[in-house]
Amino acid sequence: MKTFILHVAGGLVCTLEAPDEPPPQGRDPNIRCKWSSRPPISSFEEYKAFILKSYKAIIDDWKRDLLYVLPTPTGAVECWLFKPGVEPKRGKVTEMGFLELPELKTNPRNN
Repeated sequence: MKTFILHVAGGLVCTLEAPDEPPPQGRDPNIRCKWSSRPPISSFEEYKAFILKSYKAIIDDWKRDLLYVLPTPTGAVECWLFKPGVEPKRGKVTEMGFLELPELKTNPRNN
């Protein structure tokens, strides 16, 4: 099990755990995130940096692509594409709610 730990102000701790081996293709990656208590909104940017760095390390090790949806404090989401050996790339959610990531062609207007 791979374990990543983030300590934030106020003594809060976020622990991210991932299996050593990737899941079978198409299965839940079983990456779990647990906070010691409810984090304040002010810790979001620090948490986001931690998630991006941790997931990059996991994906580099697994040698597998992954799309991660990061909820934000405003209720919106950020979609991030992880590829081994490459910096994470943020997708763009269009006004119609489609995700634009050319590598995945998830926008029906692009197909």
